[in-house]
Amino acid sequence: VGVLPMGRNGGMRLTEGVFCEDGAVDLTRALGILLFGFLTIFACQMIEPDLLVLGGQAETMSLGRVSKLRLVATVSVGCGIGTVVGILKVLLNVPLLLMLIPPYLIALALTCGQDDF
Repeated sequence: VGVLPMGRNGGMRLTEGVFCEDGAVDLTRALGILLFGFLTIFACQMIEPDLLVLGGQAETMSLGRVSKLRLVATVSVGCGIGTVVGILKVLLNVPLLLMLIPPYLIALALTCGQDDF
């Protein structure tokens, strides 16, 4: 059991009032949850030991052209954005394929546009 009940209760309290009686999403509460999710994941990634080691190695191997802080911050922002997208998917009940296909098509188009492909 452990801390599972505490997490469940915290999550239920955090999401109270997000959905109105007619099923619509309260934008103010939803923005609070999105901000909380982004900041939590961003902060966790910024202090992730493995990512800090990777950033240091990248900075050393690139002779300083790749900054440790920039690499760690970029990965942290990407994880935060991914979390926000996941929360939006749940809040807005968006089908998974609608979330996956457009980014894959964009990545494919960017890949095919490269000369060394």
